[in-house]
Amino acid sequence: MIRARSGRHCGEMARMGRTRASTWPVPGARAPGTVGTARTGRRLLAATLPPLSYVAVAIALTATAWAHPTTRLIGAGSNPDAKVWFLAWFAHGLATGHLQLFTALTTAPHPINLMWNNGVVALAVLLSPLTLLAGPVLAYNVAMTGALATSGWVAAIALRRYARNPVAVWLGGAAFGFSPFILAEGDTGHLPWVNLWAVPLLLILLDDLVRTRGRSPRLLGLGLGAWAGFELLTAEELVVTCALVAAGALLWLGATHRDAARAALPRAARALAVALPVALLIAAVPLAVQFLGPHRLLTGVVEPPSTNVADLLAIVLPTQLQAMAPPVLVGITQHFTGYPFDRVVYLGVPLCIVLGWVVLSQRRDPRVRFFAGLAAVVMLFALGSHLHVAGRATGVPLPWWLVAHVPLLGKVLPARLFAVAWLAVAALITIGVDRLAAVRTGRDRVRSGILVGCVVLSLVPASGELTSSAQVPAFFRTAAPARVSAGGTLLTTPIADDLGCPALLWQAASGFSYRTPTGCLLHAASRPGVIASYAEPSALRAALWSAQAGAPARPLSAGARALLMAQLHRWRVRAIAAGPGPGAATTRRLLADLLRQRPRHIGGVWLFTVGPTVRG
Repeated sequence: MIRARSGRHCGEMARMGRTRASTWPVPGARAPGTVGTARTGRRLLAATLPPLSYVAVAIALTATAWAHPTTRLIGAGSNPDAKVWFLAWFAHGLATGHLQLFTALTTAPHPINLMWNNGVVALAVLLSPLTLLAGPVLAYNVAMTGALATSGWVAAIALRRYARNPVAVWLGGAAFGFSPFILAEGDTGHLPWVNLWAVPLLLILLDDLVRTRGRSPRLLGLGLGAWAGFELLTAEELVVTCALVAAGALLWLGATHRDAARAALPRAARALAVALPVALLIAAVPLAVQFLGPHRLLTGVVEPPSTNVADLLAIVLPTQLQAMAPPVLVGITQHFTGYPFDRVVYLGVPLCIVLGWVVLSQRRDPRVRFFAGLAAVVMLFALGSHLHVAGRATGVPLPWWLVAHVPLLGKVLPARLFAVAWLAVAALITIGVDRLAAVRTGRDRVRSGILVGCVVLSLVPASGELTSSAQVPAFFRTAAPARVSAGGTLLTTPIADDLGCPALLWQAASGFSYRTPTGCLLHAASRPGVIASYAEPSALRAALWSAQAGAPARPLSAGARALLMAQLHRWRVRAIAAGPGPGAATTRRLLADLLRQRPRHIGGVWLFTVGPTVRG
């Protein structure tokens, strides 16, 4: 009581002192307008410096692509080509007034439901002006770079609730926005999983709803509904992941803080009453197309089970994606299950030590207990249905087994739960650095700086980000593709493989003027409702893949030629455009032997026409 009164008294005296000082000229004092301008300038700098710094870091990390922003794509593999296709497709639909979620242009003759193909509909619509003005390749690179910077910035805004030191908040935002998880997804062109600003935004909304209670529940419900609607049209798997984690966290808080939970229930109910109709208003039609419309993919396997899971050792052992990665350790991590870019759950030994120190030294802090528990539980679920150690499945059952058997939820990749775990880790980093900033002695500051430096070095990515070519042969920017494929399809090579899917990139560049049978999107093929990969085995695909790999071309037997020609007949191929790429010369020799003709070189491709016997 005495301290409170004396504090108010001192505040009143200080205000009086400022008033008196302003009435008398003091040598060297600033005029009142100058003081206000300086304060406004500092506030403006504090507001703009973090996002601008994150943008600068994002551009530095993607500099290779930005050196040629219209002919290079951020990321490697088929994902960048597919995302460019989606950006171009939805922008084309808006421009022509025919926005469609079904098409047979890319997997002819099989129609596909684009809602089952991670079509980033909301992002594509949002970026459509840039796509139409500057092209889908530049729009894609802007989206990827902006996703990195925005993820870090929104994370910093969220973490500002739990720490005061601006450096601690900045580091926490950077730890999330440029985490090994997000950078790995960026290297493979997974735009929805780089665009993770939605995770800290959800934290802000839920924190306001159940803890600070500073905004009205209806306003928060509007925000939650808009969040859910936008993300359902951008990354449905992320919505499911966040919903699972958020539900578990809220149940845990309700069980440990019953009185507070009981008081928060009316607010939560009012917010959800607003959120649900708003989300449905945004996403109901696309979701109806996905789950009730034709060509839906309700069964089948997108990824093999127990593949993209977190290996127990992957949390501490670096991969080839880190700069500080000894070859002996990389040799171990390369044998972990799953695709290298979809199972990055690396934290590193230095960061684990720091996290352990934060948890032990501040275990009485409710913020630390919450985020430490959240990170631990999410990491446990990210290990999958059964424990994997050093790339071997031990058979030991884990909690994710309960979720894996739920329809549709079982298609969620467990390792991607680390998208949420990294936000909890970033919060612990922020709280820890905030405490270190209060250290006064020089020796302790040096120790703290060394520790933070070790963490940063362990997380620095390997030099040179992965990029892929976005070069399009001039042939596809003319009317020739539509003319030579009239009444059928145009097969282009190289066909989709682990290195990319140029068929989608080239079709987008043509303005969708022709059909192709080998675009790398999921479809139902001949079994309605059952997922069929774009890489569904066939003799023709096997022969083209072998040629792309540079295998020596052997003369085709009569039986092999008949088998390959029958596949061309089923795909209704009218012409084949063999473009530049891996094994281009070997592929041309294979096609020349198959069709028994010499191709014409037109606009950067070698064009083969298919005879009338196949057209039937």
